[in-house]
Amino acid sequence: MRRPAFSEAIAHLEMALRLLDGLGEAPDQRRSRLRLQIAYGNALRIARGVGVAETQAAFVVASDLAAEIEDVFERLPAYYGLWSGSFLRGDLKPMRDTAAAFLRDVERWPKSPEAAVAHRMCGMTRWFEGNFVEARGHLEQAFAAYDAARDGEFAFRFGQDLATPTIAYLAMALWPLGVLDRAGSLAKEAVRQALQTNHIPTIAYAHAHRVFFEALRRDRSQAAPHLQALLGLAREHGISVWIAAGTFFEGWLRCGTADCEAGTAEIHQGMELLRLQQVGVYMPMQITLLAETEAEAGRPEAALATINSQLAATERTGQLWYLSEVHRARGKILLECRPGDVAAAEAAFVRAVDISREQSAKLFELQAAASLARLWSDQGKRAEALDLLAPIYSWFTEGFDAPVMKDAKALLNELT
Repeated sequence: MRRPAFSEAIAHLEMALRLLDGLGEAPDQRRSRLRLQIAYGNALRIARGVGVAETQAAFVVASDLAAEIEDVFERLPAYYGLWSGSFLRGDLKPMRDTAAAFLRDVERWPKSPEAAVAHRMCGMTRWFEGNFVEARGHLEQAFAAYDAARDGEFAFRFGQDLATPTIAYLAMALWPLGVLDRAGSLAKEAVRQALQTNHIPTIAYAHAHRVFFEALRRDRSQAAPHLQALLGLAREHGISVWIAAGTFFEGWLRCGTADCEAGTAEIHQGMELLRLQQVGVYMPMQITLLAETEAEAGRPEAALATINSQLAATERTGQLWYLSEVHRARGKILLECRPGDVAAAEAAFVRAVDISREQSAKLFELQAAASLARLWSDQGKRAEALDLLAPIYSWFTEGFDAPVMKDAKALLNELT
């Protein structure tokens, strides 16, 4: 596990678990079995994927063993393994239940590393729901509880360094909230922190989430070096989930060049690999990126069908973190598909604005307002467009070099 040689680790851990059979049920034996089962689950999650049935079955066994262990700190990595599978699959109810139970278990030790993990789980669950304000609160608490000197070894209990995922998701929560400069700094810090650990799964995780962050910003050039690093690590060490995600984003980057047909094929290949891994948590953004590339390639009807499928999926999963952007992209695609039906596109933009306001997602509100203002301006309603866009733009006090801020400023200049 430390070298890292994950396939070999799986084989040794399977043998170790077999050797424990028949050795009795004394407390020490149960504790040894639990630790081995958690290590086995962590090896599987890296080599074969968190969401696959084999990994989840390993953590179900670990959770059953944990229920017989009195020491709460021995139990928690098993529950974390179950939660992480639910998160990656996009399965909200068990995600909520496990995170809440984990937090209750550690409330007596608010400065412990386990408390940091509990707050991160709660924060990432709230982020998934589109509750960015509460997500920020939990993730800030998780970050405050982290102690680098104390917590380095926890990467081998929980499968990752404790700080890196917290920093990465705090960046992902702050960006929609409009805290742009700090979000960008944290996205860089997550990679720096990961590199200090020398823990390959953590380093791959950090590069992957930097790619996700840059895709959120629609910045292919910033994503490219981290994607290259991610795919290099994933392919060298057989980290299947990052091979799948990396293949998708390799296609997305290719679509930013003249080779969009080959890029779209890679996107579909990556999505199929993610489906086999049962990865659903980033699907709203990935489906939206696919729809946008289809529209750019001159296939607006296919793009509309793609984006409509994501809206239907959101109804089932409750994964609301990207819902405003899905509606905004749908509005832009509708303008291409049905230029005579402006009302449908306008309704999509209005819905995107409403959702972003409900979520306090100022950056998403700015993007949706800019799309709606552009539509109104084209209709000759320049005063209404200015009244919509100017207040939300004036709310921002930072991040003016971000492409979305520059675009909004250029539109304001046109309207005034």
